[in-house]
Amino acid sequence: MKKNSENYFIGLDIGTNSVGWAVLKEDFSLMKKGGKHMWGSRLFEDANTAADTRALRQSRRRYERRKERIRLLQMLLEETILKTDPGFFKRLERSFLLHKDKDEVFGR
Repeated sequence: MKKNSENYFIGLDIGTNSVGWAVLKEDFSLMKKGGKHMWGSRLFEDANTAADTRALRQSRRRYERRKERIRLLQMLLEETILKTDPGFFKRLERSFLLHKDKDEVFGR
């Protein structure tokens, strides 16, 4: 195996979405290997900011808190409501699945 004892420099240009590189000899000319100049670049996809992830996480937490508040409220009022209307909670659960129920309630 042939070893290259020649001194060289590696230059890097590191950006937010790319990395450029070049291998130079001591006289700052491009080195060649296999008949090709040793330089190039690599492009990357844009990085996502944390704002999108944070918004999704906040929405998920807000929704989970809402479900927990509704569950606690139903638990507190269950005895009183079931005396008057035993099927109330079942109808309430099913009504959220039907769009026409929401339209009638909200006048859409």
